[in-house]
Amino acid sequence: MLNKITNLPIELVEIIYSYIPYSTLIFLTKTNYDLHHNNVLTNTINKKNKDIYNYIRYIIRCDNHIALDELLYNLNNYNINKTCNLKNHKIKYKYKKYANVFDYFLYLCIEKDTPSTKCKNVIMKHMKL
Repeated sequence: MLNKITNLPIELVEIIYSYIPYSTLIFLTKTNYDLHHNNVLTNTINKKNKDIYNYIRYIIRCDNHIALDELLYNLNNYNINKTCNLKNHKIKYKYKKYANVFDYFLYLCIEKDTPSTKCKNVIMKHMKL
């Protein structure tokens, strides 16, 4: 089946590619991520503050350390009141209280059946900053 898909004409592949939304495209290749992540982040961040935590939780569960590093590095560039001070912002999740958002993110990295160690290393790096 995969061989048949790769044998499609380039024109047809481009037409199919144009129908895929940016939110899906950014996780296919690093080039797509670099091109379209600002659109998706801006749309996610401009909604409620709660949505950014859902988005970060999704990134951690996918073990997408590149997207997590980029997001945490540029998070202060966006106008979000709660996330500007990540080290002091307390959060509740599943009836547990966390001292700051980084502790919550570390918990998410460890809670899965297959822990996301790459994301854990990225979070530890940003905790030191």
